[in-house]
Amino acid sequence: EFGDLASSLILEIPTDNGKNNVMISSAGSIANFSYAKLTQNQLKTLKASNTIIITNAQNMELTNLAKNILEKIDSNIKVWIDFSDLTPHKHRIDSFCEDILGNHVKSPDFIVGNENEFKELSKQPNNSLETAIESISTSYNSIIFCLHTAKVAEVWKNGECLASEKSFSIPVLRATGAGDSWHAGFLTGFELHLSLS
Repeated sequence: EFGDLASSLILEIPTDNGKNNVMISSAGSIANFSYAKLTQNQLKTLKASNTIIITNAQNMELTNLAKNILEKIDSNIKVWIDFSDLTPHKHRIDSFCEDILGNHVKSPDFIVGNENEFKELSKQPNNSLETAIESISTSYNSIIFCLHTAKVAEVWKNGECLASEKSFSIPVLRATGAGDSWHAGFLTGFELHLSLS
């Protein structure tokens, strides 16, 4: 039983700076997916993993899910968080910061996201991106923050940019999935023990 599948309708809109996408989504069964909903088989798989990726603020139980996973797994397992679009979830950012980023048992190892997500998460949507990510990476100094934008990818920890790489200049055919593709590539590099820089 997989429940109701999540689905999205994605519209790509041309802008002066390329293309932006607008998503209209239904979270399906993940809308309220808490730790208690994990099956014994799923828990066994999580506990045997090297890396766990937790994603999507559309899940109204994301804090519960992430907090319990962080507190109940072996501390050697790497945990990545991708909040996805935080714009409709601004009222939950304090909880995300307190219970997930500032978890008293184990903080996530990595937070991955784009410029808008990091500005919202830092509660500095009107400041420069550099100010926002420097601030949040200083506040949660044990976490590695991995930023991807259309122009650059950066890795931050403890208020310091550890690595920065400009994006290739190519014609944008589709903006949809660019962040997910970046995350997959970065995670693959990490799992292959490539340097963060």
